[in-house]
Amino acid sequence: MAKYVAPGVFINEITQFPPSVMQEPTSVAVFIGYTEKTTAINGDDLKLKSCLVKSFLEFTSVYGNQPGNKYLCDAVNLFYNNGGGDCYIISAGSLNDAVAFNSLSNCLNISKLLPAQLMVIPDACLLAPNDFSALQQLMLECCAYLQDRFAILDTLLPTNNPENDIHNFRSGIG
Repeated sequence: MAKYVAPGVFINEITQFPPSVMQEPTSVAVFIGYTEKTTAINGDDLKLKSCLVKSFLEFTSVYGNQPGNKYLCDAVNLFYNNGGGDCYIISAGSLNDAVAFNSLSNCLNISKLLPAQLMVIPDACLLAPNDFSALQQLMLECCAYLQDRFAILDTLLPTNNPENDIHNFRSGIG
């Protein structure tokens, strides 16, 4: 029973119904790309498997901290430097592997099962233009189908013609 220290009218509401909005995290990201390490310390294969990561230190201990000529490591580092929390990592292969549409799209399919709200594939910009656009269309289709997340889309490496770059991006994603 509450202890009242001042005179007045007090209302004690008793809720009979559960909250109408479920409390869920709203900033869990899934990062897909190529990593330095593709084998865990215990010998398990990390490729095409999701792993929940809670800090950049944890990311580097599992996947390594060498970005090579790929962008996943840098993207995860920026995520945590800007206040990011939990995220899932899905390795499409090692830094020595060529960036492939099939590997990235397979990882995208795996991500559909995760409780994430953001999707990021930073290594997609290393694909050929047609594959790059096709992968981004798959990301948008995934978002539309699941209706619980959105995609952060990159552009191909810029040229000296920004208007052409914008046109190619917009026409590529449809």
